[in-house]
Amino acid sequence: SVFNDLQKVHKLYSVQLFKTEMLPAFTETLLTAMMDGSRQILHDELVLTVFGLASADFNLFFGQIVPRFVSKYSNPQATIPNFATSTDFPSFSRNLKFFIN
Repeated sequence: SVFNDLQKVHKLYSVQLFKTEMLPAFTETLLTAMMDGSRQILHDELVLTVFGLASADFNLFFGQIVPRFVSKYSNPQATIPNFATSTDFPSFSRNLKFFIN
C-alpha cells in the first residue's frame, strides 16, 4: 500500500504529527473497511497496513484506537477483550481477523 511504501522510505509512522493527528483516523478507516467486508480482495493488504500503523505505537493502538473504534461502531462482535494485544504479525493478523468478524 501507499502507506507501507511511505513508511519504508520516509518512516512516516514515526513522525509525531502523523502519530497524533492522522494515524488514529487512518486506522479507524481501514478497520471500518475491513468490517464492511466489501473489500475482501484487499484483506491481506489491509491487515498488513493496519499492523504497520499499529506497530508505530502499540500502546496507542490498543489503549486508544481500538476502544474508540469499538465505542464508535458498537459492533457487539467487536469487543475489546476479543482483540488480544499481540505484537507479532502472525498473532496480530489472527487476532485482527477474529476482532473484525
